[in-house]
Amino acid sequence: MAQLFNEEGKLVEAYTPEEVEEKLNEVRQQAIEEATASKQEEIDDLLLQLKEKESEIEKAYSELEKEKSKDKNLIGQRKIIEEKERKVEELEKGLAEMKSLMEQKINEIELKSKERVISDMINNLAGDNKDLAEKIRFFYDQFKGEPVDEKQIQERIHNSYILATGAKTVSPISSTVISSAVGMPQINTNKEKISSELQDLARKMGISDQELKKNKLI
Repeated sequence: MAQLFNEEGKLVEAYTPEEVEEKLNEVRQQAIEEATASKQEEIDDLLLQLKEKESEIEKAYSELEKEKSKDKNLIGQRKIIEEKERKVEELEKGLAEMKSLMEQKINEIELKSKERVISDMINNLAGDNKDLAEKIRFFYDQFKGEPVDEKQIQERIHNSYILATGAKTVSPISSTVISSAVGMPQINTNKEKISSELQDLARKMGISDQELKKNKLI
């Protein structure tokens, strides 16, 4: 962290935009690797269950073919074949249901993995400051649309950090969402609140004053 002067002329410690980007770059790769490892473990477990079900069907098919090769005129043989056919049908139905359920679970795993990356990056940036972490997350959730990759997640967290800490850009803030290319911020005297300029930006993002007050931002 750098020592910068606040509006009262006192030295304070805060992350510069470059430091924010550096910290996010560091944690992003680690967060991705950890989330990917956890995700792959869950997916592998699901694939193992699927493989076991497919093996069960193969075995049932094999048994059915053996019964079909026997003399169908033997007493009770037709009944045995019908039972085997019903078993295969039930197993195939179960396999189809399992595949559908697996698709849903994999989507859930992907979302959980993405959420873990987001949380790890925010928590690393906020450190032990839970209040700051909550504010970063609050602003993160206000942006529209979903980031398509981890790099966009990082940029959104960077922007959310600027909003959450009340930093003010060198040039006036327009309705355009802050990007990671903004100039060196000046540290707000009261870090618990956001500046009037950022309040205007928050309103343009659709965040009401009530929500800002609820999150102790004004």
